[in-house]
Amino acid sequence: MDTNRLSELYHLACARSQEVLVELYEDLHDKDGQPIKGDEDWVKARIQQAVKEIRTELSLINSAIQEI
Repeated sequence: MDTNRLSELYHLACARSQEVLVELYEDLHDKDGQPIKGDEDWVKARIQQAVKEIRTELSLINSAIQEI
């Protein structure tokens, strides 16, 4: 894999991770922009989902590095 392709994969994985975090932030607020509180189980599950998605993106970077 050449350097440009590796850089593209880094960008892709980081951009997707950023999207996941933005979606998480938005999901943690109600339609009026107030932080969601009182539903700790939902918040915890939503965070776990985001972590899983970000780990998948970081795994893409690890796989790319191994191909070098």
